[in-house]
Amino acid sequence: MTFTKVLDMNVHIIHTHPMKLSLYLDEKRIGDAAFASEIGVSRSMVTKLRRGLARPSAETAIAIQSVTDGAVMLSDLVEHSPRPVRPEATA
Repeated sequence: MTFTKVLDMNVHIIHTHPMKLSLYLDEKRIGDAAFASEIGVSRSMVTKLRRGLARPSAETAIAIQSVTDGAVMLSDLVEHSPRPVRPEATA
């Protein structure tokens, strides 16, 4: 399968079933601290990601996609940001 084909498939999935991190956490009734522990970041970083005040690093975005079983995808985290933001600081 070519990269373009995979990209096309992801774009289709995004448009038919997009989910913001905030919506996912609310629906699953998962708190910021619990989710932060799952993905390896601080509670405050999850709060910033939920509010669109920060963008995740590639590593964090992959962790979010993995922990949510693909319900929240990298493109969901980037495309739905309400304003330009700075990437999270790396440790």
